[in-house]
Amino acid sequence: MKSKWRICGGILLKSIGCVCSLRVLFNDFYFLVGLNGPSMEPTFHTGDIILGERHPRNIACGNILVLRSPFDPDGYIVKRLMGLPGDIKRYGLTFTKVPEGHMWLEGDNGSNSRDSRVFGPVPQGLVTGRVLYKVWPLSDVRAF
Repeated sequence: MKSKWRICGGILLKSIGCVCSLRVLFNDFYFLVGLNGPSMEPTFHTGDIILGERHPRNIACGNILVLRSPFDPDGYIVKRLMGLPGDIKRYGLTFTKVPEGHMWLEGDNGSNSRDSRVFGPVPQGLVTGRVLYKVWPLSDVRAF
């Protein structure tokens, strides 16, 4: 018969292994972000939580990206990718060609979003990830 200490030790080791695995997964491959602000309404609302992948490959127009804010180096923004290098984007009477190494990003709430329509094309190096799922609130879980 196993002693209580041996059983507790086994449970403790398995728990530590699980926690370490989750830490590596969320430090290197995925992230959770709580959202704040109206710029992506109706897709996202303040208080929603998203699951994203770090270092996304094969991003395409329509993807929702998380990136360092071009106007606040300590902040992050969530926007939809609307233009890649070489694309011509029109906003009002202005036409802009997206330069190499940049992208055009817009919030879904065009009347209340600070995005490429305000600050122009954004360097691709600011991208930190791509949104995969909305995970909170549970009543609205979905993939992107």
